[in-house]
Amino acid sequence: LNVRGHEFITSRATLRAEPDSMLAKWFDEDSPFGEPTRDQQGRIFIDRDPETFAIVSDWLSRGCRLIGIPLTAVQVVRLREDAAFYGLDGLAAQLCKYRGVFNGAMFPIEQALEAGFTHTELFKMGVPISQIRDETPTTLADLMIPGVRLDNLRSLQGVRDEDLVGVY
Repeated sequence: LNVRGHEFITSRATLRAEPDSMLAKWFDEDSPFGEPTRDQQGRIFIDRDPETFAIVSDWLSRGCRLIGIPLTAVQVVRLREDAAFYGLDGLAAQLCKYRGVFNGAMFPIEQALEAGFTHTELFKMGVPISQIRDETPTTLADLMIPGVRLDNLRSLQGVRDEDLVGVY
């Protein structure tokens, strides 16, 4: 494969490891997408980010599991977008459980929402609720997430006690 100028060598079986994905359908012998685009050397050309494709390829080759891959917050967001593009629902679901890189002040929340993460998923992944509230236009209803305590909401900038009437 030629992924935006980077060569990848893998098997059709690996690319089809998540059988219901769009990626698997691309490489099905009876693909509804027709003949893939090829480069001058005859390699199948994919116009996507080679860095995230390397992670996708590793995930597929490991039985659709993220193992030992230290990802930054930006990589997680970009990978979520590519998981959606390739139709890799299993990868997208695993990324929602990814933790450990989200406590920095530079987490790209708006980009994460554009890539398909929800407020609830971000919170469950460990992104501080104050950062979610401060950096995105959310309502208090968006933050009514199981596990969020009222004192967490009270500590947010701009939240008044009267905003929480009836919330328990």
